[in-house]
Amino acid sequence: MMAADSYMSIRLRKIFFWILTALFCVTAVFIIPYALGYRFSWQRGIFVFTGSISVKANPQTVDIYVDRQPVAKQLFNRLNNAFHVDGLKPGEHFLEVSSPGFRTWSKRVIVNSGVSTEFWNVLLTRIDYPRTAFETTSIGDFFYDTQKRMAAFVRTNQEAFTVAVTDVRTAETRDVFSIAGYQFPVEAKENIEWAPKSREILIPVSHEGKQGYFVVNVDTGQSINLSEIAAEDNLRKARWDSEEDGYVYYLANQNLYRINISNPQDKVLVAERVSSYDLSGNRAYYLQLPAGIVYFTTPTTIDKPEQVTDTSELDMNDPTYRLTVYDERRIAFLNQRGDCYLFNEGEKESYFTRLGTNIAELQFSNDGKKLLFWNDWEIMVRFLRDWDVQPYRVENEQRDVVRFSEKLSNVQWTKDYEHVLFSAGRYIKVAELDHRDQRSLMDITATDLESTKVVSDFPNSALYFVDTVDGQNALVSIPFPEKVGIFQ
Repeated sequence: MMAADSYMSIRLRKIFFWILTALFCVTAVFIIPYALGYRFSWQRGIFVFTGSISVKANPQTVDIYVDRQPVAKQLFNRLNNAFHVDGLKPGEHFLEVSSPGFRTWSKRVIVNSGVSTEFWNVLLTRIDYPRTAFETTSIGDFFYDTQKRMAAFVRTNQEAFTVAVTDVRTAETRDVFSIAGYQFPVEAKENIEWAPKSREILIPVSHEGKQGYFVVNVDTGQSINLSEIAAEDNLRKARWDSEEDGYVYYLANQNLYRINISNPQDKVLVAERVSSYDLSGNRAYYLQLPAGIVYFTTPTTIDKPEQVTDTSELDMNDPTYRLTVYDERRIAFLNQRGDCYLFNEGEKESYFTRLGTNIAELQFSNDGKKLLFWNDWEIMVRFLRDWDVQPYRVENEQRDVVRFSEKLSNVQWTKDYEHVLFSAGRYIKVAELDHRDQRSLMDITATDLESTKVVSDFPNSALYFVDTVDGQNALVSIPFPEKVGIFQ
């Protein structure tokens, strides 16, 4: 009897062993491919190699949902502040990125086998931003310097106009310049320009139909009349030398000059018959009449200008063309009618082409790979170089960003140059360039004013604009975008 029981026990153990072996073989068929990144498609009846999604967002603390299901926080990669969602079957998925107190970002995403679909510039905006208002009553326009973190603004009455400055770090506001009998030339679209290194500002003025400039030290209030020291009448387009402190470029009688404001005897004629000019680094680029050819020179090579363009598509009977220069390979031209042209010496081809009509303004990205341009109703971008990060773009590709029935203003790049900041009516908004699915378009904040100046200070994660405070127009700031870690 005991022998029989022992025999049955051995037999049962063998049966159990072979059952486990069979189960292992069956499950291994699924487990091993799963570990290697494959998933079984019940629709197709085969294993398919999966793909993944990578997300880097601002703010950094976010929740990720794929097809309405939350993704585990363990997938957060601390090295580059990115989320990686692996093991996704090829095809369309719905991706959502959210954070408490922020608007949710979402897209339909196409996942491909063996490929990571990347979203490196997901930007969320807060539902409600805390505001800081500065003691700047009756403010009109303002001009902000991100390095000094100071804003200059104009107050005008019937007798005079006054320029005051606000230090946004201390919230101190004080008048630095006031003059009677002069006006601030609003119609000329002139800006108060901060010196690149010193605490001086260049203030445009008009007097008896003539235009001029004052140089003002914001600490001492000392002012210099540029027209007087230059011995020139009706100056135009005065700009600080961006490299050497204390020098100013200006146009007078179609001549381009450079002058040392501390030593007016140090005045140099840079070029004659100049329609327009722009500064980039230590170079002064100018558009010369009558042929409309662009040249550049430096303070040490003024007598040896270098030619940039060989031909011109411009009608030089129109003297209003203005240069916007990134470097000698990327130059944009815009006249008062809004005719916009681009010279691009690309990596694949070189061309001089017309971008559009009725263009209001334009702006190069800091890396020179993109050109933003816009009119009152729509914003467009042209890619001047190949873009090797998803979503991929090719040189000379051009895309519409947004189109509105309301008039657009304050159009400008954001810090990542993958978003565009702008105003539409009372609302300050931000739109992404990523054209996959629908572009994300989010409100940042609303103002009480239909049209207000907006300036970004992205190095310090702040946005400045004019809004009503206690019934008066004042300078206001909000934190935007969110501050990020060292690796983002």
